[in-house]
Amino acid sequence: MVLLRKFDNFIDYHQIEAEMKETANYCSINNLPGEVWVLQHPHVYTAGLGQEIADSYILHNDVKVPLYKVTRGGKMTYHGPGQMVVYTILNLKIIYGGKIDIKKFIRDLSNWLIEALQVVGVTASLDDEHVGIWVGRKKIAFIGIKIAKWVSYHGVALNISNDLEMFKNIVPCGITNRDGICSLRSLGNSVTIEEFSDILMKKFEKIFGFVLNYENKIGDEI
Repeated sequence: MVLLRKFDNFIDYHQIEAEMKETANYCSINNLPGEVWVLQHPHVYTAGLGQEIADSYILHNDVKVPLYKVTRGGKMTYHGPGQMVVYTILNLKIIYGGKIDIKKFIRDLSNWLIEALQVVGVTASLDDEHVGIWVGRKKIAFIGIKIAKWVSYHGVALNISNDLEMFKNIVPCGITNRDGICSLRSLGNSVTIEEFSDILMKKFEKIFGFVLNYENKIGDEI
């Protein structure tokens, strides 16, 4: 079984990245299949390994929004209220029975999101050139992972009802040849984070072959 944890409160990015690393190392040492965390962040920008940064913040309407350099792949993105973030801390040696295939893992993460979106009436797809999940030429979900000792961490983020204006301060994921960003709300879909989270988690066993063991909701003790 894979442990499922849902957080009630907004969780600071800097704090949870350290916790992810510790949990990934614990799963590796103890040969555990892993954990899945569902949460939201307060407003924050993150830059992956593919992007250099010069400041510790980005201005939005004269407010300084934190900017962190992080360990996942990819370039710059935004997280904030109304966006569902799912951190997949998974021991790939166990998940895939010793046959580790990172490309398959990314495909599985993608199909996990695509199948859940189908349930709420949204037709999404992959893009031949860019990682992530797309509705037409607009990106609705992001994938960024880090793998250490064959345990993944970081994960996926899906725009549900978040403020898309926040993306205008950056070039999301460094992509300039598509039509920008969308969310379920911008598509006219009223599903909530809680509702979509339940749908997504029900798809986990089909995609990854492991049952999620739900732990009671917890607050912001991280």
